[in-house]
Amino acid sequence: MPDNGLILDLRGNPGGLIWAAERLLQLFTPNPIKPARFSLLASPMTRAMAFSPFNRMEFEAWLPSLEAAIATGEPYSQSLPLTEPAWCNDIGQKYSGPVVCVVDPNTYSSGDLFAAGFVDNEIGLVVCVGEATGAGGANVWTHFDLSEALRSTSFELNALPPDGLHSRHPPCAA
Repeated sequence: MPDNGLILDLRGNPGGLIWAAERLLQLFTPNPIKPARFSLLASPMTRAMAFSPFNRMEFEAWLPSLEAAIATGEPYSQSLPLTEPAWCNDIGQKYSGPVVCVVDPNTYSSGDLFAAGFVDNEIGLVVCVGEATGAGGANVWTHFDLSEALRSTSFELNALPPDGLHSRHPPCAA
């Protein structure tokens, strides 16, 4: 790798795995990486989803604060990292030259989290090409995922019709 610097070009990056984006940050700094923290809306549906065996592994850390929110009236859970902090620091710095990160309005999801972590952890400059940032993207939950997550709760979903939604809507005229 060149000693005189790297340009990490994230333009048009649609994102990917949050833990992978946050783990990459350690490669460019000797300082400990602090992963981004997230809160969950403390609604009855969120609590039901968090208690579901389908989501237990993903949301288990938030369960105590979601339960506490019932008593305190807090609108959100405690803010916790999605990525285990030890994972973000298990490899260490591999490149010690200067680094710049370039993003654009089409940098989304974990690409944006990487860029934010780049700044938050004081690794280097972020250059935005364009007049906006991405910050889009989301986890996609299918009807099956939601059905499993909400099974045996007061939010249980009805099954979809066997032929999908088309049976309720006439075909479009061409």
